Amino acid sequence: MEKHSIKKKQISKPPPWVRCIQGSINGIRKELPVLVEIKRDNRRVQNVKRTRLFKKYNTEKKEDLNRLIQELKQKVAAKMQRLSRYWKRQNQYYQNKLFTTDCKKFYNQLRQTYSNVKDAPEKVGINIWE
Repeated sequence: MEKHSIKKKQISKPPPWVRCIQGSINGIRKELPVLVEIKRDNRRVQNVKRTRLFKKYNTEKKEDLNRLIQELKQKVAAKMQRLSRYWKRQNQYYQNKLFTTDCKKFYNQLRQTYSNVKDAPEKVGINIWE
C-alpha cells in the first residue's frame, strides 16, 4: 500500500517582533483612557493606577499629562504605520509569488478585492463645476 502524505495547512503566525509591537500597542491603548481620565481629574481612577502610571512615565505633575498623552498617541501611530508597511509588503510578496505560480488565481483574487467598490453618488447631489 502506498502511504499518502496529507499536507496540513500551515497556520502562519506573525513573527515575534510583530507580536511584540502589537502587545505594546495594546498596552498603550489600555493606559491612554486612564491618563485622559486623570487629566480630567476624574475620581473614579483608583489611586493605585494613578501612582503606577505616574511612576511608569516619570511624571509628577498634571501639567505634564498633555505632553505625555500626545507622545503616547504618536507612539501608537508610529507603531501602527510600521505594522501596516509590513503587512503591505507581505501582501506584495504573496501576490508576486502567486503571479509566478498561478496567474489565473492571481487575477481572480484581484477581481474579488476590487469588486466591492462603493456605488457612485447620485449625479443630482454633485456640483463640481459651480
